[in-house]
Amino acid sequence: MKIIHVIPGFLPEHVAGTEIYCWSICKYLLSRGEETEVVIPGFGQQQNSEYIYDGIRVIKYAEPTQQNRLHISGLTLPEGIKNFRQYIQDARPDCVHFHGIYAGIGITVQHIVEVKALGIPVIYTMHLPGHICATETLIYKEKEICDGIIRPVRCASCHLVHQGNGATASNIMAGLSGILQKTGIDAGYWNSSLGTGLSCVNRITDIQKRLRQLAGAVGAERGIGRGRIRKAPDAIRVLHRAENGPIGSRQIRVCLDLIIRSHLAGHAEFERPICLEPDGV
Repeated sequence: MKIIHVIPGFLPEHVAGTEIYCWSICKYLLSRGEETEVVIPGFGQQQNSEYIYDGIRVIKYAEPTQQNRLHISGLTLPEGIKNFRQYIQDARPDCVHFHGIYAGIGITVQHIVEVKALGIPVIYTMHLPGHICATETLIYKEKEICDGIIRPVRCASCHLVHQGNGATASNIMAGLSGILQKTGIDAGYWNSSLGTGLSCVNRITDIQKRLRQLAGAVGAERGIGRGRIRKAPDAIRVLHRAENGPIGSRQIRVCLDLIIRSHLAGHAEFERPICLEPDGV
């Protein structure tokens, strides 16, 4: 079986939890005799390149895009998506496992959509809550644990506070943005700092849209339906429950084991979303 892992950055250039997680899975799969490689964006490159890290083949697909405000806001796609799609199409993997998607010129939801369009099974691991929380913290206005429900104006105000703005100014800006959004205006296309501020509600509604798109791309529509799309997954909320403490090594091992077993099982397993509970699975 050939498995491709897609991640915004990889060792040794990027060292963090997601990269180490991906490295661990790759090492285990290689030890089992499975063909495994990592694909990352090659920022500023006109051609694909590759290197070997700890026995793992890493491909950098050409991503020549010069990032601007529209990319950061998710209003336009990076040029390198076509190079990414072509590599995946030529590589013909049995499945593709994505480790995080972001706005900008890195890995986006559209990358997952492109793989799905090729008829290749997709696995997605949400390492950070950026797909349900603009601040990636699930802490409301830096003060209290959020309930995880996406309310565009409320979330936009929280995000502005997280960026260092005052509470009153954030409420006013979010309110104005909400009015513009309801009239069909997306100030983000003004490509200015004022436009970015006045489009804060649009960016929250984009989170909702991308989450639905992501659910469809990984075949999880039944698990994340339109009626339930606003609620944060239990597995993420658990991370912010002080009474439970941090996720322990047992939960990490269980999660890793589930991902590995899903890789080594049949294709039918790729379409079944896995839910982690506070005390295990």
